[in-house]
Amino acid sequence: MGNRLVRHLRAHIVLTGSKGDRVEAEEIASLMGCNVTVAAGETSLKQLCGILKRVDLMVTCDSGPMHIAAAMGTPTVALFGPTDPKRTGPYGTGHKVLQGRMNCIPCFKRKCPENLCMKEITVEEVLAAAEGILTAGLLRSVHPDDDSKGGEA
Repeated sequence: MGNRLVRHLRAHIVLTGSKGDRVEAEEIASLMGCNVTVAAGETSLKQLCGILKRVDLMVTCDSGPMHIAAAMGTPTVALFGPTDPKRTGPYGTGHKVLQGRMNCIPCFKRKCPENLCMKEITVEEVLAAAEGILTAGLLRSVHPDDDSKGGEA
């Protein structure tokens, strides 16, 4: 997915997460075959906020960083599984929520042995949502506190 965003939209990918996500983020970056910044485990909360304020798009699951990005005015593609996006955001405009169509949704379980609701969201759906946001004029032409045009995705 990231490769396609890089090829078609000249996006720059930044992988964020906790220290526990670092190994997986590095593995993902190595498989992509393009320049990726791995920031997982390298940022404070304040630094993460700075990154999310400057990017043009965040692709994420239902998480705290999703809410930070939305609060910063950064459009998000939010992948929802067992939770209810009507209850837990993202709030504001410019966001796209993707969720499986399983009968058990929303179950609100923290752990699921099969995780089918998340697996039901396809890469093509995520790409279409990301490309739709990035090409629909929803990008901020100038980032707050920055005179440069464009940004990162």
